[in-house]
Amino acid sequence: FMSELYRDKEIRQQYMEEVTNPIINELGKYIRSMVSSGSARPVNVEVVARVLIGMMIGLLIVSKVEGGEGPLNQLPRDEVVSEITALMRKGLVAEKSEA
Repeated sequence: FMSELYRDKEIRQQYMEEVTNPIINELGKYIRSMVSSGSARPVNVEVVARVLIGMMIGLLIVSKVEGGEGPLNQLPRDEVVSEITALMRKGLVAEKSEA
C-alpha cells in the first residue's frame, strides 16, 4: 500500500484527505489545548503532530515485523500505552529526582 502512495498521486491525495489530514487536525487541536492549558511547552504544532504520527506509524510497522514474539506484543497493552504516553508527554529527559 505504501508503495502505491508514492507512485499514485490520486491515491496519495485521497489518503491525505480521508486519513492523514483528519488525524493531524485532531492531534493539532489536542496539542494546542495542552499548550494553552500550560501542560505542554509552546511548540510548532504542524511539526510536532507529524512527528508523533510518524512515531506511531513506525511503531506499528515494527510491531508487525516483529510479530507475536516481539516485546510490543508480549507486554500488557496498558504498559505499552503507558510508555508511549509518557514518552510523548515527557520525552526521554529524566526529572531532577530521577537523575
